[in-house]
Amino acid sequence: DIIIDESPITFKHEPPLLHVAASSLESGKKLLQLAKSTCAMRESGLVVTDQRVTVELRTTGTLLCMPLMVQVQDCGHDISSGNPMVMDEDEAIISLMPNEEYLMTLAKLANERMKQ
Repeated sequence: DIIIDESPITFKHEPPLLHVAASSLESGKKLLQLAKSTCAMRESGLVVTDQRVTVELRTTGTLLCMPLMVQVQDCGHDISSGNPMVMDEDEAIISLMPNEEYLMTLAKLANERMKQ
């Protein structure tokens, strides 16, 4: 059997979260409605306390989460792709890792999404 490690190393790009203090509940609602309808910031919301009204502007539309390294325990199968690291004679621990070109492409994609 092949056993996959439950905690791979991942590359994660999250879009920014912007907090805006509104002068009133009404102005906060207007900004929130504008952000959701015009800017597709569907995950945005209002935080209302006795002291202030805060509009949280957020979208997950540019979220990017990709595994970078996964360790696989090989118990007899041929899964020779990646960079194998034999840790024990009975069981091979194989690390599946991307090459530098993949990492550069992933970073470029994340930077492009940040511009959106």
